[in-house]
Amino acid sequence: MSQTLRDTETRVSQYPAHPAPQRAQGPLFAWPLRLVHCLLSLLLWIPALVLLQSKRRSRLSLWQRLGFGPTREPAAPKCILFHAASAGDVRALVALIEGLRGRQPGWQLVLSVQTASGMAMAKRCLGELQCCAAPLDVSWCSSRFVRRLQPDFLVLEYLELWPSLLSSVHRSGARWALINGRIHPQKMARYQRLAAQLYRPMLSQCVFCTARSDGDAQRLAALGAPSPRSHVHTKHALHGASAQAPTAIPEQLEMLRTALGLNGIERDATCLIGSAHADERKLILGALVQALRHLPRLTCLWVPRYPQEGAAVAREARALGIATARLSRECPLTATGARLLLIETVGDLALLYHMAAVAVLGGSFGRRGGQNPVEPAVAGCLLLVGPNTVQVEPELEHLGPVVKRVRAAELGERLRASFEKRLFAQLPKLAADTLAQPARAAVVDLLAQLEQSVLGSGAATGTGAAR
Repeated sequence: MSQTLRDTETRVSQYPAHPAPQRAQGPLFAWPLRLVHCLLSLLLWIPALVLLQSKRRSRLSLWQRLGFGPTREPAAPKCILFHAASAGDVRALVALIEGLRGRQPGWQLVLSVQTASGMAMAKRCLGELQCCAAPLDVSWCSSRFVRRLQPDFLVLEYLELWPSLLSSVHRSGARWALINGRIHPQKMARYQRLAAQLYRPMLSQCVFCTARSDGDAQRLAALGAPSPRSHVHTKHALHGASAQAPTAIPEQLEMLRTALGLNGIERDATCLIGSAHADERKLILGALVQALRHLPRLTCLWVPRYPQEGAAVAREARALGIATARLSRECPLTATGARLLLIETVGDLALLYHMAAVAVLGGSFGRRGGQNPVEPAVAGCLLLVGPNTVQVEPELEHLGPVVKRVRAAELGERLRASFEKRLFAQLPKLAADTLAQPARAAVVDLLAQLEQSVLGSGAATGTGAAR
């Protein structure tokens, strides 16, 4: 047995044993809140459903939204439901789901998502895993969903706390956990106003809770979470050489180049705008105009936060005089002369960073607070980040000199200087396992705690046998 597993057994043996689930007695939340929630559900569920189905990013199966999701497999001894919102949240669950598949192959694993990009990422990364749209968070939808699936345990990612779903899970006798919990410091006051009536009753039912940082753990504890522990975000377990075969990235990269028609792209003359949000689009496009004017060889790859935003980006870029092309696996690049290439795919961003020398971190020039900075860093990019990095500050602290912090007004000039002075060629090589190793250790720890929570105190870690 490896040292990692021995350490995990020692940690897990210290967790309190959880009693076998019993059907809950009485309401989960205070009755005034339940009454208000019921009345609001009656008034809002039809408009909400229409709104969900009208937006491409959240348009999923209407039947599943109404609670007609997958059913329990009679032969499965245990059923575990995972829930994630969008593509990034799904990636954070991939290592955990794959690990549980290997350790408990007889268990039924189901993933529910909120967006179309989350569904696409699940199909891309998790193959034959049962995946469905999350039900509307109204009692008759969530109750039907739970009644059909009969999960033994629910794993929520980030802060996907849905009152009706959790109430239905609680009444069924199942239990749940929250992993990679995150609460913005600026939003804590808003959460505290609802703590007594909403968050504290909900979080008191949480079997275990983990957070992305010590600060997040403290904020979750203040809302009633049971002894939250901090660890490196589990999505980073997918990075690093030991996560895949040494030749996997070059082979995948070559296939992606061919599929998108990007074989002529030169890395030393390419920048990539990754997961830019709508509120920062104008600023980044303005900076790009400035850089393209002075760098005749420069090509920019732009991966929108959501593929359906590509049309709006193209329209604004062309209005600024930037020669632009939109491409996907179904519609690869054929024309020449475009300086801005909009790539409207899901799940390819980590590979695309390997085609660029400089990356601009989306979300850091707007309200979002930054997207994943580890993917461009381990791909060898010089990373330009904006002034708002509240979401990713713990990761940035690990990345050192590959990160260059930029004021919004300076982005065009800093982008130009990065290529003219070849600043990307002066970077130390970042070890791909900088965050991957602790993230994979966190996944092993979570697997052991999940097994113990589902099976009881007698669960063995890493058995690989269904019970």
